[in-house]
Amino acid sequence: EGLGVVHSNHVTQKYGRKVWLWPLSRAGAIWEDLLTDSDGQYTELQSGRAFNQPEGNTYKTPFKHPTFAPGATDTFEEDWTVVRDRSVFEKAWNPANYSDRPQTAPDGFDWESAYGHYLTGEQKLRQAKWREAEPELLKAIEKEPCFVPALGQLAMLAVRNAQYAKAHAYAAKALSMNTYDATANYYDGLAFAAEGRSHAAKERLGLAAYSPEFRSAAFAEVARLELKEGHLDVAEAMAEKALSANALSLDAILVKIVARRLSGDREGAGRLASDILARLPLFPAARYELGRVSAGFAPVEAYVRGELPQETYLELGTWYEAAGQLEDAAAFFERAGARTAIGLIRQAHAVHLRGDDGAARRILAKAAATSVDFALPFRRETLPALGWAARENPSWKFAYLKAVLLAALTRDAEANALLDDCGTN
Repeated sequence: EGLGVVHSNHVTQKYGRKVWLWPLSRAGAIWEDLLTDSDGQYTELQSGRAFNQPEGNTYKTPFKHPTFAPGATDTFEEDWTVVRDRSVFEKAWNPANYSDRPQTAPDGFDWESAYGHYLTGEQKLRQAKWREAEPELLKAIEKEPCFVPALGQLAMLAVRNAQYAKAHAYAAKALSMNTYDATANYYDGLAFAAEGRSHAAKERLGLAAYSPEFRSAAFAEVARLELKEGHLDVAEAMAEKALSANALSLDAILVKIVARRLSGDREGAGRLASDILARLPLFPAARYELGRVSAGFAPVEAYVRGELPQETYLELGTWYEAAGQLEDAAAFFERAGARTAIGLIRQAHAVHLRGDDGAARRILAKAAATSVDFALPFRRETLPALGWAARENPSWKFAYLKAVLLAALTRDAEANALLDDCGTN
């Protein structure tokens, strides 16, 4: 057609670029019928922040799978435009301006060493291959029992799997080597927070904040704990510390907005919410808070337009529950409950935590009558609600859903035991 497409960005913004298409075999040709009109194959031009897309064993090359630091916010800019006359477009490339980058790993690296197993485990974690990661990390500490990086990642994995005692054990071993180790302090702090041991959590998170990698996330979590305890001024001060490390820390911004609303400064809360929405219009928590303090705004559900809105509501409800704002949490869980039994269970539990057991049991009965089709819990924070529901109501559904969650957390033996207990129900 004489037309083309060009992608450009500053050299610091994006490094990966590829042309992608379906296979030319029948395995790819079927997608012509499903995804295109009548003109055959199509091509996708793609760009990425990293050099390559993580897949399989590519971590055994120099191109490891990069990841975000906890609580990080990443921004970039790029341009895509049509080229209408290819003859006037030239690639501005001068080899003298570039430096060769190593393309192969060095010979002789021992993948069976402690560091080799740690590196394999870490890379599996970055692909969310939890079951494959843990054995590699365990092999690392078998080779070298005090290998602190592996202990830190095992603590992280234990927190992810809601095994907080195990997280404390791994973190304690790492901290016995270095009491300032940021990774061990951070995940130990999250484990203490999940257990309701606020003072210990803050102490660990404060030490994690010594590290730039964890500073924003650690202070944001401390801010949320202070908010839960009603220390609104301290919560704002901790949120400011988080924002000094990451000006777009969504957790810290939300703590500030909620603290302003709870202190009675509705105008200040609305201004903060409006300011962040001007920059991040797809931040539903700020949209919700704006509706809480200002009249005339559309409800938050008018802006939640994804394929799985219940997951957005569950995520928001989980945040507010952790911040001690049970009324807000229950409101979000109720929205999720219109689509999934998980929402009703979380709503019932939040109402129970507020002290209204009669209403909680009624909501739980509604959950017991709701289909569990496509109800696939995966958040560790849902575990207390499912455990409570299973104790309160004899329906098999609550034990079943708890088993599904435990399986998602790679706790298969516990999951299988619950499924066995369901019998033929």
